[in-house]
Amino acid sequence: MRINSDSLRGFLEDMGKKAFPQPSVDELFSLESPRPSLTVDVTDSTGGLLGFLVIDTLIPGICSGGIRMASDVTREEVAHLARAMTHKFAFKNSFIGGAKAGITLSPAAPPQQKKEALTTFGQKLGPIMKALYSPGGDIGVGPDDLDLVKQGAGLPCIKTPGTYKGGFTTAFGVYLSVQSMVEKLAGRLEGCSVALEGYGNVGRPLARFLVEGGARIVALSTIRGGLHNTGGLDLARLEKLADRWGDRVVEKYENADKIDRAALFAVDAAILIPGARAWSIHEKNAASVKARAVIPAANIPVTRGAANMLRDAGIVYIPEFVTTGGGILGGQLYNRGFPEKDVLHIMTRTFRTRLNRLFELADAFGITIEEQALRLAKENFIRGNKEAAYKKSRARYYLFLMKKEKSILPIFRRTAGRLYHRLPPRLSPLRRLLKASAMADVYRYAMSDVKHYPALPSRKKKRKISQKA
Repeated sequence: MRINSDSLRGFLEDMGKKAFPQPSVDELFSLESPRPSLTVDVTDSTGGLLGFLVIDTLIPGICSGGIRMASDVTREEVAHLARAMTHKFAFKNSFIGGAKAGITLSPAAPPQQKKEALTTFGQKLGPIMKALYSPGGDIGVGPDDLDLVKQGAGLPCIKTPGTYKGGFTTAFGVYLSVQSMVEKLAGRLEGCSVALEGYGNVGRPLARFLVEGGARIVALSTIRGGLHNTGGLDLARLEKLADRWGDRVVEKYENADKIDRAALFAVDAAILIPGARAWSIHEKNAASVKARAVIPAANIPVTRGAANMLRDAGIVYIPEFVTTGGGILGGQLYNRGFPEKDVLHIMTRTFRTRLNRLFELADAFGITIEEQALRLAKENFIRGNKEAAYKKSRARYYLFLMKKEKSILPIFRRTAGRLYHRLPPRLSPLRRLLKASAMADVYRYAMSDVKHYPALPSRKKKRKISQKA
């Protein structure tokens, strides 16, 4: 369904309490191109096209996803990004629908033009943002830009602790994915060579995590070009130059070969991390990839055809809805009041457990990691829809939890978690008392779906992770 933003209010009124039309579950979790539930074309004050909002799913009656700003962003790209958000929320067992928005303007546009575009975008989508859609930041749209969108929509601009940590926690989730995959490939992260596309909000903290873990970043690219040094790039020098020059760091850095952005994908590195725009690995360059594994730090970086080519070449590909989900969990943890040390500890424990189980299942059933991850996300989605009715009433949901867990402990832990989040820092003794229960509640929430994963087939010898369907 596709409508214009000028008819949005009437559409919402006509919809009333009717169920929002959505694709079937089988279609949602297939590898076919998405057919969104709703696409809204957003127009500017002159009637020209300003951008798009694509809602893939509503669960239960709400959806979320970032707003991307780029002069060449398309409906197709935004639709695939919205589908990736559905998969990401489902795989992480977060009960919310997937959506995404795009503004057809360069982030480098004059400040006043950018401000007007963001405000108008919010004004035109105000009715749906108040009713259904919770926006977030993305490429070209930071926290302050998001405030302009919300102001235009007439929404309060509340910056939670997790608002500024999205890139950091996303990067940590990708780092854990790299760590887990290297171990599965019978290697060690120490000395492992990595080629990294993108050195921005996610790329910079990711590079730091990798180098601190012992990896060598042998190639790096930004929108201004790329660098290659088989001995590894000097991270301290990179960070210092990036602070001053931004994307032009690749022009100012010495002691490395200057390469084209496209040449990064052909670099001889054990791990390739695409971390910029959509579909940077496609049918024309996938054959040149030499890495043993492709582990994304960006959404939809690999086309369907390129994913098949990587599989046929024996290159392991972990889908981005698995590797980039750290921003969801990390943001929730920061917003619950946990300090950074605890956030990273919880993420490490839950991410590694989930990834290792995913790898084992893909190996045991002889399918790709992507196909197995989609199966798990689908089961989470179906189970979450069944539980939706209970979540409409807190009392009913608590009774459901007690029956499900056969214990009152989940209720106590959830209550302790809420208190821990709401208590001010001056009540630190009480916060310390509640912390253990609050963390137990987070672990239960983050891992509640893993116990539903299928059992491994009984085999004397497990096959290696297969990339053949």
